[in-house]
Amino acid sequence: MLAMIYDILSTKIPTLRSDIEIWSIFVEASRKTWGNRWALCTLSVYVAETVDINDHQSYDIFDDQAPLCHRTIWAKKSARNIEWWRSQIVKERFSNTLYSQLVILCALKWMPIENVLEFSDIISNALDEMDNTSWNNLASAVSVISNLSIRRRRNGLHSITKRDMPTSMSVRLASLISYRVKSASAQIIFHHYLENYDGRDNAVLLAITKILADSIAKKPELWTRALPVIAHAYKNGVSFPFMHHGSNNLKKIPMDIARSICVNPDEYPLHVVGQAEAILASKTGADAVPVGKIAARDNWFTDE
Repeated sequence: MLAMIYDILSTKIPTLRSDIEIWSIFVEASRKTWGNRWALCTLSVYVAETVDINDHQSYDIFDDQAPLCHRTIWAKKSARNIEWWRSQIVKERFSNTLYSQLVILCALKWMPIENVLEFSDIISNALDEMDNTSWNNLASAVSVISNLSIRRRRNGLHSITKRDMPTSMSVRLASLISYRVKSASAQIIFHHYLENYDGRDNAVLLAITKILADSIAKKPELWTRALPVIAHAYKNGVSFPFMHHGSNNLKKIPMDIARSICVNPDEYPLHVVGQAEAILASKTGADAVPVGKIAARDNWFTDE
């Protein structure tokens, strides 16, 4: 196995982008040694995104005998083949959690978003039935793969309208789709399915905070609506992103919002409190109490 890893590391980039067998031999040897693992599934999707080959043989994601990398490459090639996806996104087949995760990951990576919405009922049910570990692994992979690069991400973003939205959708699926669409479309998803979310699912809350970060960066007046959501996410272990698309989200906190944050500093991430304090200090000078003094006064860091 170490020899295979060394071979990959020693191979020139153009070869890695054109020779599927280098990757496939490693993945299949790993499957033979450790069995099917989610890490190998996600690696196969990375490989499919990177490698271009002229393989015209059809594959089935659920065919455990077929090489994993070849299956995901075929999923990429079949992005617009709705009949192939109908053979994959089938409720009865989703009893195999690992490969249902992989099918959903491939669909969210390559299938046109309007087709993903067509299968929203089946995918929603599959996501809601996943255990937390499987769900978090899938959500993390979708987030990472969607953000491989800012340039690739922006070029690959889709647009959807209110008319495209199904009547109902799992909040889990809504959060994943938000990574695939443009900002305005993410807002539509948020208002349809996520705005009133009061659950504790970290992956869902992370997607919500990213949508809000993009919203308030463009429209600071939305801070009023965003503030309770940011507090709820922080209470459940999800911090509002400090940077979004390379810009500081916190520079335009309105004065009244900054005051609200500093009045209840324990409800918000430290970097949000710090920026709010800086905004108040710049406007009102000594009237603003530094966050360090608040921490000392309220014994934030005192061991219980």
